[in-house]
This record gives sequence, C-alpha cells and structure tokens, in this order.
Amino acid sequence: MKIKKFSIQNYRSLKNLKIDDFGETTIFYGDNNAGKSNILNALHLIFMRKPKLASGGDLSELENFYGGNIKDSQNIYFNNDTSSNIKFSVDIEVSRSELIIDDDIKSLFTDANLTFTFEGIIYFIGQGDHDYSEFKIESIKNGSVVIYSYASDVAYFPSIDNEKSNQSSLAKAFTRLVDIFNDCVYVVSSSRDMHDTPMQSDEVKLLAPETFKQFLYSLYLSTTKHKLFEKIDSVYSQAPFNFGKISFSNDAGKLEIMIQETDFRLPIKYLGTGALQSLYIISSIICSRSKIVCLEELEQNLSPRKQFQFLRKIQGMMVDPNLSLSQLIISSHSSVYSKPKLGMIYFLEKIDGKTTVLIKEKEKISTKMVGHLAHSQLTTDEADFEEIKRILKEEQDFT
Repeated sequence: MKIKKFSIQNYRSLKNLKIDDFGETTIFYGDNNAGKSNILNALHLIFMRKPKLASGGDLSELENFYGGNIKDSQNIYFNNDTSSNIKFSVDIEVSRSELIIDDDIKSLFTDANLTFTFEGIIYFIGQGDHDYSEFKIESIKNGSVVIYSYASDVAYFPSIDNEKSNQSSLAKAFTRLVDIFNDCVYVVSSSRDMHDTPMQSDEVKLLAPETFKQFLYSLYLSTTKHKLFEKIDSVYSQAPFNFGKISFSNDAGKLEIMIQETDFRLPIKYLGTGALQSLYIISSIICSRSKIVCLEELEQNLSPRKQFQFLRKIQGMMVDPNLSLSQLIISSHSSVYSKPKLGMIYFLEKIDGKTTVLIKEKEKISTKMVGHLAHSQLTTDEADFEEIKRILKEEQDFT
C-alpha cells in the first residue's frame, strides 16, 4: 500500500496543496511553520477511525475512517475560517492480495495492483459545548469503476447493482474491501520527550512518550503480546545502527530500560536521547501495524552518520515480510536526508500564509535546497556559509 497522489484545500496552512508523486520514502523540507507537519496530520486525519455524534451530543466508539465527526475542530480550517469546507483527494495503490474481495465483486478487481481514489469533504457543524465537524468520504473509485458514491441512490458498486436490488449485501462487501484503509496512516510526532516512570506491573495499552517505558514493559510481561516485544528487540538490535538487546530494571522504584552492549548492561539513558527516541520510533512503527508511517523530524538527537543509518534501518523494515510497513513520509530539517536517492524530496515554503511546493528534487540537491540548509545553521558570516555548503556537499556524497 502506498499513497501516490494527494490534494487538499482549506486545511490549516494547506489552502490549495497538491502533491502528484509520492515515493516509498517521501521527505518534506521547509522552514519551521512551513506546513510540513500539516501534510502528515491531514493524511492521518483522513484515514483514522472516527466516532459519530449522536443526537444527545455524545460520541460513539471509533468506527470507520470514511464517515464520522471531529471534535474541537475549528483550528483545522485555513485561517480558522469554518465557512470554507475542507476538500481532499487521495490516490492509494494497493496490491489485490492485500484486500478482502467478496465473490460478488471480484469481477471489478482483476489487476494485481489497484489504485483507489478517495474524495471527501469536512465541514463545520459546531454543536453544544464543543466545535464539531462532519467528515465524509464522498466517493471511492478504482480507476473509472465507482466503488462508493455518497450522493448516489446506488451507493455501493453501481456498475454491478444499477437497480439498487442488492445494496445490503454489497454494503457488507464494501466494508470488508475498505477495512484495510482504517488507520492505515500513522504519525510519530516530534514530541517525544520522556520522563522518569515509576515501577509498576499494571498493563499500559497506550503508546505515547509519557507512557512508553511502561508500555514496552507491559509488552514484555504479556503472554499474548510478548511477540511484539520480541520483534521490537530484534529490529532494534540489528545492524545497521544497532544499540543492543533490551531488558528492564528497577532502580529505586523507577522503571529503567536497559541495553546490553557486549559485556556491559547499561540504562538506555546513558546511551543518549537518540538511543531512546530511536527505540520509541521503532516500537511505534511495529505496534501501530499501519502500512504508511509519517515521521516528524526523524533526525532529532542523532548525529548525521546515525541519521543516515537510522533511515536505512527503517527503510529496511519495509521489506520485512513480518511487518506491515510499506511507505515512509518524513518531515525534516536535516541535510542528510536531502539526497534524492534516499527518497522523493519536496521543498515547501509558506507564502502569504499558504503552504506552497517550491521544488521537487530530482537527481541532485538544488541550489535552493543548499541555501535553505545552510541558512538553517543560523550563520551570517560568509566564510561560515561557504564551509557549511562544503559540509553539506560531503554529506550528499556520503553512502
């Protein structure tokens, strides 16, 4: 599964954004507040399971991605203007083998690889004490074949059931077909600060920075989820960029993650923040089971060489048959990732409050990108500027 194209209007700084070509790895560059994270979060919002708002104002449990409500949503609109609806379109390529296809719709899906186009709308309905928005996928197509149309009398597979005689059965086939897209996009936020954690044996089901150590320990203790811990341990300790095997200790009532380095077993905090954040990212990817993972600022707390090695490690996870990962989308400031052969590179800039794609890097780093990366070092001295450009060039040649 891979996102191929994406366009969106009126979402935060994405007034009218269009990305026509995603790779297995796609990297977005730009200054702070250029809108890089808005792209990642918009994709997550579209494909996350959503609750539905009942007449009494209560929200249901999470249901499906293709319809529901978004709570406290005023700030997702461009300039907070809730009178302008958010509209979007996403093309996702998926292999036929990934799908559950009922017998009565098999004739529509004969190719080995299929491209689903999702078009939808988000509009403001503010109710009660909270600001709510309605989310609707309005149509889903595979090429010219209509799979679903919200506005049509024949909502599901009209080419098969143009007289609306079998919609109940086809609705169930539709649900099974598109279930793979529920939560298919996962975002690992740049907010990854972790703190001391008290030692306890209670199970923690939420993977977040503040609960991460206890979450990982819960996996380790679990009889049903221990294999997830084993997979995390295996990936984390493999080359390139291997730190060691994972274990735990009780240090004066505080839970510590321990790392075995050859003959030494040390708390992970002594290996540096980069080691802990790398473990958090790997754990997030594995436990999310999402096909498409968005990573904010992958380079945090890593040296240039470690950044390169860590990206290569994560890219290697995409070919692991035991993992779900099939696409990486990254926001970054690091010069290490600006090498086109590492992925599809886009350079963004905010112009008049609107995120704009300035450059799609192709075969080599552009002058515009070099200037952005050099100036991001916060130097005004021309000699320093030239030295930074030389370093950037060496990093581009690094393999």
